[in-house]
Amino acid sequence: MDHPLTSPTATPPENVRLGILSMLLAMVLMTVMNALAKLLAESYPLGEVTFFRNLFALLPAVAMVAAAGGRSCLHTDHWRGHLWRAVIGLASMVLLFWAYHLMPLANAVAISYSAPLFLTALSVPLLGERVGAFRWGR
Repeated sequence: MDHPLTSPTATPPENVRLGILSMLLAMVLMTVMNALAKLLAESYPLGEVTFFRNLFALLPAVAMVAAAGGRSCLHTDHWRGHLWRAVIGLASMVLLFWAYHLMPLANAVAISYSAPLFLTALSVPLLGERVGAFRWGR
């Protein structure tokens, strides 16, 4: 039997209220993390702030891996893709925390909300997708 966290075919039952609550809680926690990153970057080196953010994020990740069956659930044949994703994700986080340090938090967050526009634009050359007027207007 597949584990619900690792099975590609498992479709959990819909619970819209729980989904909304989870999204609201995630946004509150993300806001707290962004504000803390800005505050801590004033007193500590950016690398140290980023390191401890990732260290604390590792704790629930390890718990999820343990719940999904341990190390065997991490096997992949696409390690290069995972490595590039990790490098790009880390660079993105460092640059975001740096932006929080250099700019007013509200401005940096507002600019970060332009990410869907960049994702849509980059999906053409990087993924070969067709982007029509409907997708741009979404």
